[in-house]
Amino acid sequence: MSKVHGSRAVLYLAQYNLSGYSNDISQSMALELVEVTGQGQGNNPVREYIPGHLNWKLSEKGFWDYGAGNPENVLNELLGTLGQVMYSPLGGNAGDAAYGGYSSPFNGGDVMSPFNGAVAFTLEVQGAQRFSRCKTLGRKTATVVENGAAQDLGAAGTNGVEAFLAVTAFNGTNATLKVQSSADGATGWADRVTFTTITTPTSERLLQGSTSDRYLRYALTGTFTSITFFVIARNVNIESWN
Repeated sequence: MSKVHGSRAVLYLAQYNLSGYSNDISQSMALELVEVTGQGQGNNPVREYIPGHLNWKLSEKGFWDYGAGNPENVLNELLGTLGQVMYSPLGGNAGDAAYGGYSSPFNGGDVMSPFNGAVAFTLEVQGAQRFSRCKTLGRKTATVVENGAAQDLGAAGTNGVEAFLAVTAFNGTNATLKVQSSADGATGWADRVTFTTITTPTSERLLQGSTSDRYLRYALTGTFTSITFFVIARNVNIESWN
């Protein structure tokens, strides 16, 4: 994999794509280490640690704007809510690595109005659950029912599938988006995750606990003129979902 320019990064909070307003997105993850060093180790004791809780944060800086779907509206609408976060440093094209998770209740941001510059904003979200490393299944505007290209997850999911969806725009009656799996990426596609029927812009995270095959894709059906969405997923191979 070659180096990547930061301007490709995309960030979604709930069903809102804030990428076009951002000029700096920073993600941090840290695993708490708990010291369990005991006595009786002689003259040269070595400290011993065990893993504790995982903590993640994501911050954004960008250009402020007002109106539906713009930073001012998003910051106010999401205030006090648990927020779904989807982030891809690579741009969110099919096959790109991406991250998905839920933040603690969003507690606001800052707006700056410099005398000699553009009005800007900053925000920070604190993770409430794990920030899962996923693969992008699709980020596009679709105008017809379709199946996405098969994406190789590298291994089957012994504990199922975790998937995140953000729909930023919808025109039509309804749509259904599923995540399917296949052992070879060509045949035997089976439904693993079915998101709630889409009738308006929305966001959702779903977990499916049975086994899943190595290859994943999205399947889009319904009656619509257009739908703009971002969907990412991972095969789960650990017992803990959070």
